[in-house]
Amino acid sequence: MADCYLSKNNSPKIDQQLAPTKQGIVRVKFYLYVEMCENNLQLENHVKRLQNLRRELSHIKDTDWQYESMDKFFGHN
Repeated sequence: MADCYLSKNNSPKIDQQLAPTKQGIVRVKFYLYVEMCENNLQLENHVKRLQNLRRELSHIKDTDWQYESMDKFFGHN
């Protein structure tokens, strides 16, 4: 019976401790926002790298005729 009495008195205190505070919620939202911004930045950088690689590949294809094949130097053909 004493256990029931103790748990009833401690219950509101525990609920208060477990209840999210406004500051805690703001902190979590801030970290989620920062994480979202980092992910967007990584995605933008990835897209830029892909565009640069495509430009490089296009340039290589356009100027390929100017150079002799490496196979010729190694005697493969």
